[in-house]
Formats: sequence, C-alpha cells, structure tokens
Amino acid sequence: MSKVLRTLQPRAASNPTREMPAGQTAEETLHELYESLQQREEFLHTIGNKLPQAMFFQVVHEPDGSYRFTYVSEGVEEVTGLSAERLFEDPNALTELLVEEDQPRFWAAITTSLKSCSPLDEVCRMRWTDGTLHWCHFRSGVRPLDDGSVACEGIVLDITAQKRAEDALAESRTRNQAILSALPDLMFLLSTDGTYLDAHPRDSERLFLASEQFIGRKVSEVMPPDLGQQIMNGFARVMAEGGQVLEYSLPMAGERRYYEAR
Repeated sequence: MSKVLRTLQPRAASNPTREMPAGQTAEETLHELYESLQQREEFLHTIGNKLPQAMFFQVVHEPDGSYRFTYVSEGVEEVTGLSAERLFEDPNALTELLVEEDQPRFWAAITTSLKSCSPLDEVCRMRWTDGTLHWCHFRSGVRPLDDGSVACEGIVLDITAQKRAEDALAESRTRNQAILSALPDLMFLLSTDGTYLDAHPRDSERLFLASEQFIGRKVSEVMPPDLGQQIMNGFARVMAEGGQVLEYSLPMAGERRYYEAR
C-alpha cells in the first residue's frame, strides 16, 4: 500500500543533546535514534491501518491559509469514499463532502483549533459522491512547525452506525412514550429484586405515593407488608412460569380502591 501512503517526516529527538553511551560513536547514536523513529512510525501505521471505520491523517496548514494532506492511513476510502491520491492532489475534496449546514461550524472549529493550538473535536455529516450520508467524528491535535506552518494530526471515525442506533433508540423511546401516555392503566418498571425503576401514570392521583417517593425503593419498602410479599411472590411465579395476575386493593383518599396487576 506504499503508493497510497505518504510517510511522516521523522521528528527531531525530544532530547537531541543526550550523552552518547560509552564506546558509541555519534554516527551509531544517530543510527539508533533513526531506527527508533522508524519503529514508532511503523507502529503508528500498523495501528492506523488496522482500526475499522477509522482514518489517521496529518494535515499541514500554511500561514497563507492553504493546507495539504501529508499522510492518510489505509482507512481513507472506507471513511471518506475518496482515494488517498485524490486527497493529496486536492485536499478540498474532503471538506467539499461536508453537508452544507455543517460546514460553517466545522471551519469555525478548525480556525479556533489553529489559533489557540487546542484540540479539534467535531462531529459532522458527510455526503459521499454516491449520495449516501455518513456521520464522521474528527479529532486532532495541533503542533506548530519551525517554518510557521501548523500540523494537525488526528483521526476521523465513521460513526454512522452509532448515529443510526441512537436515532432508532430515540424514535423507539418517543413511540413507547406515546403508547404509554395513551394507556389508561398505571405502568411500572421494576427490577427483579422489586426495586421501582420508572412509572408512567396517566393520572398521578391514582398512585399510592408520588413517584418521587418510591422510584429507587423496593416494593417491600413502599407497599403494606402483606401486599409487598404478594407482589414479590408474583415476581417469582413470573420468572418461573412467564406470567402472573394479581388482584389487590389499597386504601386511598378515604376509600378502598381495587387493582389488577399483570
């Protein structure tokens, strides 16, 4: 894959003035440092090329506002639908895929990151050339270079599947809430140990206690002892047999009200 990857230029050692080990020449020390840099680069390439739905990149921004890609990992086509060659020839090809409504926010985040040398962390929608919509998460760090340019090094993740799952979950919650709101019955969500997790009363006046008084508490702490035990026995039968019907009554507002739990 070397034809679609451009190698990162080795950076200077973090401590170039370190003392040479006894008996080692300057040439041997430099060779050792170079091999260490190469090993680091190979390690980063391996990680970058093995992560699914991910593209590692390095972009250099020049003082005149222009920019260019100097490195992209093998995941470039999987994440952007574009080839590495296309990005090296035309870096704008990537940002042109961003949905028009997301572009101002993306460029504002880039500008802030470059000016303040702060990390970039932005989620945007991308419309591929085939018309499909993808969600991408851009994350990068910024590093000033000696010639006045700025290097942005980071990762782009395709989070389309995650976004679709989140949207489906939100839609499901909205639909379930609409169904619960339409039901005339009292609906409760309890854990297997009898702890109240949630309640959906159409009319809160029909509750034995206000929901904030029993959510997070156990049936045995909320209901009268005999009824609490009946409910827990019912839970045991549900777990064993798959269903249970329990009829009970509670004194409320000066009268006895009758209920059927399923």
